[in-house]
Amino acid sequence: MTSSNKQSSTMNKAMLKRTIIESEMSSQAEALAIQAAVEAILQGKSEKSIATHIKTVFEKKFKCEWACVVGREFIANINHSKHSYIHYYVGKYAILLWR
Repeated sequence: MTSSNKQSSTMNKAMLKRTIIESEMSSQAEALAIQAAVEAILQGKSEKSIATHIKTVFEKKFKCEWACVVGREFIANINHSKHSYIHYYVGKYAILLWR
């Protein structure tokens, strides 16, 4: 990666606003959720692919099934396991992740 590409990637990453709306998980898990979303968004993935990427990262890390929804506008009412839920935004994407 050239110097200008590194700088562009860093600037793009920094420009992605991150906002946690509600969370019932550890700060480490929150950071992982945000990191996984940023990675997928910077790769230019579709909403479906972003959700799949985040879900896969969490399933590998925690060795259990997770569900993830990514979109720009949606309403949800879900049940989730204790300490396994986050609703957050990265850039223009709203994300729900739960188990």
